[in-house]
Amino acid sequence: MKQPGDISQWVRKAEEDYLSATTMIRKRKYTAPDNVCFCAQQCIEKYLKAFLVYHRVAFPKTHFLEVLLDLAVQVDPSLECCVATWLCCSHMQ
Repeated sequence: MKQPGDISQWVRKAEEDYLSATTMIRKRKYTAPDNVCFCAQQCIEKYLKAFLVYHRVAFPKTHFLEVLLDLAVQVDPSLECCVATWLCCSHMQ
């Protein structure tokens, strides 16, 4: 479970992904929805990893948001509302 310990790097990358997603979604002719969703997922993943690094929680090398969110909820139970939202939205696909 090797991960960079510099929170600012995780946040900087998350912000880049957020900027990419918002830039693509604002395009009028072709919004590239698959790419917007990918960048949004990457943004969330990196913010969760920054949160876990900040709280010194080891996490596996993964891209599964559920795994990272479960670890984050153990640190801050108020994030449980995100789990409920995630479960609700994932069943709508």
